[in-house]
Amino acid sequence: MRAPDLALTQLLIEAVTVILLLLALRFLPPLRARPRSPAFRLFDVVLSIAVSFGVFAFLIASNTPLFERISDYYLQNSYEEGGGRNVVNVILVDFRGYDTLGEIVVLAIVAIAVRALVRLRRKV
Repeated sequence: MRAPDLALTQLLIEAVTVILLLLALRFLPPLRARPRSPAFRLFDVVLSIAVSFGVFAFLIASNTPLFERISDYYLQNSYEEGGGRNVVNVILVDFRGYDTLGEIVVLAIVAIAVRALVRLRRKV
């Protein structure tokens, strides 16, 4: 079934994140233009370049694995320990049951947040 619970969790979290971001942007005060001196602009450019190189270095460093991959363990032990041939289902149900429980809790929190937002909208 291609893990529909993961897709549903990701879709709902993305939707609620966008809704909360839009609500936050709606209540921000209007922007005012502030004049900046050329020295501050140069500082901004240098700072942005430094941060860009830092992020790039972090991405390059995190691309090399520190430990061996765990996917081989799941592929070898899904049938013997989990009793199933579908590796994704065995991982979700047997090996990572608490993770699936966490996803269910996240979906419940999202449902509560959406209900609270709808009720808040009715009062305004």
